[in-house]
Amino acid sequence: MDQAAKGGVTLVGYISTKYGKRPAKEVTEEMDRWVKFYPQIRGYFLDEQSSGSETIGQYAGYFQHAQKTLPNSLVISNPGVVCDEGYLTQPTAHVVCIFENGKGLEKFNLPVWFRR
Repeated sequence: MDQAAKGGVTLVGYISTKYGKRPAKEVTEEMDRWVKFYPQIRGYFLDEQSSGSETIGQYAGYFQHAQKTLPNSLVISNPGVVCDEGYLTQPTAHVVCIFENGKGLEKFNLPVWFRR
């Protein structure tokens, strides 16, 4: 980790959110553990993000927690599919992965709201 950080790699901690079903307290506690055990990290990869609008507030809370505990941290979320546009209009992540597949990208169409 030290060598990668010294080499300019932006290190992020991996956290599964189980599509919004994992208790928020568990997720934020894991974020805190990443910082405690690996002070070289500069952000978080929130995997298995929910894609529906019902959990936007939850992911906004994760983003706020990240910025509070690790100022200017990079937050990446991964629903792996097109998610509700609220994830991109509210501060929930800096990067949202909306396509996750080994093939088919040539047929993938961005949602209409993306152009806004």
